[in-house]
Amino acid sequence: MASVREDWVYRSISIHTAISHTAIQINPRTKYLTVNGLPGYLQDFDPSDLNLKHSHQVLHFVPVSKRESNSKTYIPTIKLFAFNHSDVNNLCTVDERSGEQLSTEESMKMWIYSEISGEYKLSAQIDRPHGQSRVTAITYRPRKNETSKRVQLLSASDDGTIKMWSHSSSQADVW
Repeated sequence: MASVREDWVYRSISIHTAISHTAIQINPRTKYLTVNGLPGYLQDFDPSDLNLKHSHQVLHFVPVSKRESNSKTYIPTIKLFAFNHSDVNNLCTVDERSGEQLSTEESMKMWIYSEISGEYKLSAQIDRPHGQSRVTAITYRPRKNETSKRVQLLSASDDGTIKMWSHSSSQADVW
């Protein structure tokens, strides 16, 4: 049997208590490790020099003011995310918000990275993409050939349903 050893451990990525699990992927555009560490943020980490490189805010929410601090705040979190390896500027996130008196709200969002601003810009949002069922996985479908501009995304839910999503027009940034 082959042996496996730990090469390094990095403990400085910020993980918020509202996040139930941490997702991790390689960003095909930057080649950095990307994690969903802080609510609303994807953090890029460079394992070659053990540094945090970027924090991209892709989920916007309004924090509660001090006057409202006695009321409970339900912070939305990025539950899942996927990069498109065929078009490295595409990103999909699934965020959720839930609470004691609030049923779980879930949104699937498609993002396009802007080289000009250095940020991801929202391209499309689908609220409750699987109805009352919760999204459990997302992935981009690889393109059939290099000339194809059609981007397709697959999502799966806890009821066993798989859906395929694609652009609704010929424009690459419209779903």
